[in-house]
Amino acid sequence: MNRIVHAAAIATVIAAGVTVSPAAHADTTWSSIFIEHNGERWGAADNYSTAGLARAAANDACQRTGAGVCNEIATGQGCVSAARNDTGWTGASRSTKGAAEAAALAGRPGGRIMVTRC
Repeated sequence: MNRIVHAAAIATVIAAGVTVSPAAHADTTWSSIFIEHNGERWGAADNYSTAGLARAAANDACQRTGAGVCNEIATGQGCVSAARNDTGWTGASRSTKGAAEAAALAGRPGGRIMVTRC
């Protein structure tokens, strides 16, 4: 009986070991943010296997808003964030959501976070 319980506990530990955690997932996939040239519209994408795929998806998302020309503001592994104030936008890519948002805000004093993707 003890062997069965012990085997079940080992199986549970092994199964838990193959579960992908959000932190590991965020560090191995790509995210991107594109903004319209006048800054009124944006598109974002996350969970892509390459930077190119994330860029294409974010640009497509921006275009689907009815935007004219969209430009990349941030692409990276981990998290990307974009902040806006009265004078423009700043994008940043960092390993965590908090770090990406802090970096974007540092580039836009008095601004606010408009979008973050991890």
